[in-house]
Amino acid sequence: MLKIFSKKSHKTITKKNFLYVFLFLNFFVICNTLFLDPLKSNEIQPDKLIPISEKKSSENYILGPGDKLYIFHKDIPEYSGNFSIGPDGFVLLPEVFQVYAEGLTIHELKEILTNKYREFVKNPNIFMSISQLRPVRVYLSGEIARPGYYTISNSYNQGIPEITKDFVNTSEMANVFPSGKYSDYILPTVFDSIKAAKGLTIYSDLSNIEVIRKNTISNGGGYIKTNLNFLELINGDTSQNIRVFDGDKITVKKTDENHKDQFLKVLNTNISPSEIAVFVSGKVESPGRISVPTGSGLNQAIALAGGKKFMSGDIEFLRFYGNSKVEKRKFRADMNADLSTYKNPILLQGDVINIKGSIIGNATEFINTTAAPIITSYSLYNLFND
Repeated sequence: MLKIFSKKSHKTITKKNFLYVFLFLNFFVICNTLFLDPLKSNEIQPDKLIPISEKKSSENYILGPGDKLYIFHKDIPEYSGNFSIGPDGFVLLPEVFQVYAEGLTIHELKEILTNKYREFVKNPNIFMSISQLRPVRVYLSGEIARPGYYTISNSYNQGIPEITKDFVNTSEMANVFPSGKYSDYILPTVFDSIKAAKGLTIYSDLSNIEVIRKNTISNGGGYIKTNLNFLELINGDTSQNIRVFDGDKITVKKTDENHKDQFLKVLNTNISPSEIAVFVSGKVESPGRISVPTGSGLNQAIALAGGKKFMSGDIEFLRFYGNSKVEKRKFRADMNADLSTYKNPILLQGDVINIKGSIIGNATEFINTTAAPIITSYSLYNLFND
């Protein structure tokens, strides 16, 4: 049986459907705001960590345990002074007592303190600066000579300027003092971090160094990252050598291409140690652990060990990687091989070179070893029978 709908009822149904759709869309938007935005804030946001000026870098510095703050209250000297952030992340202040400062920037903490001190002061006028920075702890991975965690201390600072009435009355104090202009810090950079980890390897892709950093709360939280090109730094572009913050993760990507010229160019800088230790054993004049200039080849190490002995044989070459992988090579010696070739690789810290004996050399050594007791015994026999 067919049902006939009037125009009026049809309009009513259409309005109801429109209302349902409208309510559903609103519900979706609310859910997206409540649930999806926090997830996005914890994601790594690419290409947002860029080389920036030191003033901007100071504004994004995230406070943590070990930092010491200078807090100045205008006209209230008893509230002013140096205050340290404790291991629990709290800073103990007059009147307001414990305030959680870890994870905040100077400006975020200043806003919180201004609101708290409104309970005790009519118009709080607070100025803040970092009087002592905590050491920076960074993690380096990838094509690094010695991957791992490294603690890099900030250099000595000349302290906080004397606060005078004339200084307080200057209109630019609010802009200058929190920026740390009056502190003489030399702040650690990506270059310093790689240097602390004993430099790069011959497989390092200098054009692709990734830095991941914790983002400030006011900028959305989560993490931010950037990719640096150290080839440009070597050519003089210092903007690629950004400041590192506590908790940064630096990853040097790997390349399968042979960048001998690139690597040797890096060795002319002080990012790598001037010497590395390798081990030379077997048929050489002075076997053992030897130090060679960074960037040396296998043949140079053999020469520094006194050279091969007469009637020596093949060369065994071992290289150990951090992932328990071992590279093995066995070849005939070629003292004229070009640097960074299969028979004359550029050496890395801990490489092992073993010069084996030849068939004739081994046979001669066996005869000398076994014949020596016989000859000695025969000589003693003749001595006592004379």
